Amino acid sequence: MKSFLPIRLDLGQCQHEVAEFGTLLQSQSELDEERDIRPFFESRQQLSGLVGTCGWQMDHCDRLAFQYPLFGDFVCDLVIGDSTRHSWCFVEWEDATANSIFRQQGKKSTPEWATRFAHGFTQIVDWFWKLDNMSRSIDLENRFGTLQIRYVGLLVIGRDSDLKEPQERQRWDWWNTRVIINSMPLLCLTYDQLHAALVRKIALLPSP
Repeated sequence: MKSFLPIRLDLGQCQHEVAEFGTLLQSQSELDEERDIRPFFESRQQLSGLVGTCGWQMDHCDRLAFQYPLFGDFVCDLVIGDSTRHSWCFVEWEDATANSIFRQQGKKSTPEWATRFAHGFTQIVDWFWKLDNMSRSIDLENRFGTLQIRYVGLLVIGRDSDLKEPQERQRWDWWNTRVIINSMPLLCLTYDQLHAALVRKIALLPSP
């Protein structure tokens, strides 16, 4: 069983790594999950830990794992935890390309949700199914320190430029405020939105 790494967020290092994230977004209009996103975050533990604060009741993060196998059936790109409050954030990275979130289908005036978006979303749905199935089991307690945990899913995909049309922005915002899976939040952010959220979170970190 893969272990979680202990982590303590450091204000100065978080600021540095969030700034590097901003530079990456400015330098590339499109991002590939395997080539750009995953190695970038896996080489920056402070940035990755800070991502957890974007989740539900996750102001304090002290556990971290990359490519975390979930009971042998699935692999989560990133898991961040607050071991004291037994709260966890499960992150799925997806590409940031022109058609990651929406795609034009034939002559329809309204674009459809893209295959990449559906893939990422259903990945997290499967994680939630597995976590619920394992609730109150010894296996879950061995991994997370308690028989029942609180958790949020976070799908990061696409760029703000994919939401330039008002209707698609409204659809995106509606999804984020209305869709709940098994009473647990499942948040969707573009990489630009994630960066902006992390900049705001830095202001809440205690000074050394």
